Amino acid sequence: MDEQAFQGKLCNDMMRIAKEKCLNQKLHPVTLDVIGTANCEEVRLYKQSTKRAYAERCFFSLILNRESFAQTVENMFACAILARDGKISIGIGRPGDIQNDKRKDVGLEDIRELPCFWCPIGNADAVNAASGGQKELPNIEMVPKLNTAIWESLCEDTDFKAFMPNRNYPEYYGGKIESSKVDEETSEEEEEEEEESGEEEEEDDEEEEESSEEEDSNSEEDESPKKKNNKKRNSGSSSSSNSSRKKSRKK
Repeated sequence: MDEQAFQGKLCNDMMRIAKEKCLNQKLHPVTLDVIGTANCEEVRLYKQSTKRAYAERCFFSLILNRESFAQTVENMFACAILARDGKISIGIGRPGDIQNDKRKDVGLEDIRELPCFWCPIGNADAVNAASGGQKELPNIEMVPKLNTAIWESLCEDTDFKAFMPNRNYPEYYGGKIESSKVDEETSEEEEEEEEESGEEEEEDDEEEEESSEEEDSNSEEDESPKKKNNKKRNSGSSSSSNSSRKKSRKK
């Protein structure tokens, strides 16, 4: 499975869960067609009591994975793709919403002044039948901040539910993705380059040793005529001294 297929699979899984948690609908895992009603009792009760078409849910519940910060980041990117395509909507919970008490009564989380998401009915600009004919808000940009400190606080200091299950890799996508194969090939190439560079260094060392030996032999050859001259000089001086001694004896 390549990276694009992996991304598509993750987005489909998130879409199924988002529909279940907002609309109480059960979707086919591949085609994403509605095949029944989900077992999300709090959403069913909320829709029944408020006559609303969907229930807004906490944004952090959709992306949070308490076991993995990396998978939390992956979930956030998948959520951004779904929002870009108009399959989910993201906003901020209104603090004075009259529905907050009803949400609390049926067991839904408190989303006041928190990022929340919901699934539009039909297109991204669909009309919510229970909102008095009011259309969805126009598209706006939202850049949520997420780092390890915020992730740890979400895991430890809040009661947010984690909708997305933890993914076991590589079983989730049926094996290694193609990018990992590329990484393996590049690592093998790097190892081969390191071996070649090591062999080149050894050859350079051998050449340096041979050149140093040649220099030593040349220096010895250069010194040998000097030694011969020194020997001749010494022999000449010794012969002259011997002749002078003989002359003195004759006298």
